[in-house]
Amino acid sequence: MKPRVKGIEFHGILSGELGYNDTKKHKVGGCDLGFPLYDSKRDKLFLLFGDTFQENNFKYDWRSNVMAEVKEVTPEGRIILDSYITHLDDMAKALSDGHHIDNLEMTRIPTGAIAVNDTYYFYYFSICSWKLEPDDRMNLGGLVKSENYGKTWVKVNEIAFLNDLNKQTTLQILDEDNNQEPLHLNINPESKLNHSFTQTFPKEEGEYIYLFGEAGFRNNPLRLARVLKQNIEKYDEYEYLVEYRGDEPIFQKGVEARLLAHNHKSPVVCPAAMGEMSLIYNPYLKKYCLFTITNKKNCEDEIEDPGLYMFYSDKITGPYNDYIKICSQTDSRINISGAYAPMTHEKFLLDGGKKIVMLISQWIPLYNPITILIELEKDDEE
Repeated sequence: MKPRVKGIEFHGILSGELGYNDTKKHKVGGCDLGFPLYDSKRDKLFLLFGDTFQENNFKYDWRSNVMAEVKEVTPEGRIILDSYITHLDDMAKALSDGHHIDNLEMTRIPTGAIAVNDTYYFYYFSICSWKLEPDDRMNLGGLVKSENYGKTWVKVNEIAFLNDLNKQTTLQILDEDNNQEPLHLNINPESKLNHSFTQTFPKEEGEYIYLFGEAGFRNNPLRLARVLKQNIEKYDEYEYLVEYRGDEPIFQKGVEARLLAHNHKSPVVCPAAMGEMSLIYNPYLKKYCLFTITNKKNCEDEIEDPGLYMFYSDKITGPYNDYIKICSQTDSRINISGAYAPMTHEKFLLDGGKKIVMLISQWIPLYNPITILIELEKDDEE
């Protein structure tokens, strides 16, 4: 079964001055991303945005991340926001802010979020400098949590995936609390080395959280780890995919397995050079569907064909070798350039999964996510 794209529609800008949500009242004029965080116990859906500014030209009140609650997804395919986590005269507040200092920590960007019982978590990456080569930009990937439904957040310092040991800035960030104060934890940085998981996207399935790891910055294929939900804060309980035996994934804990991932020697779960991603189970296709914007330079056919792709698999553990191209980055139907970070969720599915509401970030010409509606089809006999 190979699904096909039946149609794509542009459904407006989510936020900012030209957005269909009034976010300017929360001093959100420009932002990106929108990683879903779904609280199944309370049936609440939130979106975590990355670098956020009062204006869409990257000016005023820079916050590394903010969070808004979703009120509804309309039948027409728009995502209506309810409220933000705010402070200071209703301004959307940073949950875990970066230093905003080049060659220390430019920013701290969400890479995926999850709720475990009554605790909210999001993984993030800490950027040392945008001026470095993509594989060298990160300080580390980390984890923060909230035990009061997103109002306040603390770092889980036990969970850290270091890019390398070459930056003093990495050691500083590793030892800080969520308010950038030193903790003097005496963490052994060598025990935290894992270049392949500096960007980590979590997805719950059964008793596990599966962690899709992206090394560097939009520059490497995807690798996989997992951890029992109750052990999300226990670093030594994370286990890494070390091989496929036929279709069966084999996971292992420990230093050897971690270093296989760090050295890019563990199995590749998706072969495309991976940017920010999202993953859903689509009941219409009966497949796990992974979305990313890539030029596919690491795929088997080695065609450099930039665009929005959907990779799919029968199992959450992959491998995600089958794919369709949904559209190019410059597709006139969606009117976007500088595209990255396709964000969706099972709550964004319409018509049983035939239609997918999706956010796509744009660097230019307007720094705010747009909303698109993708319609899929497959052969009737399947």
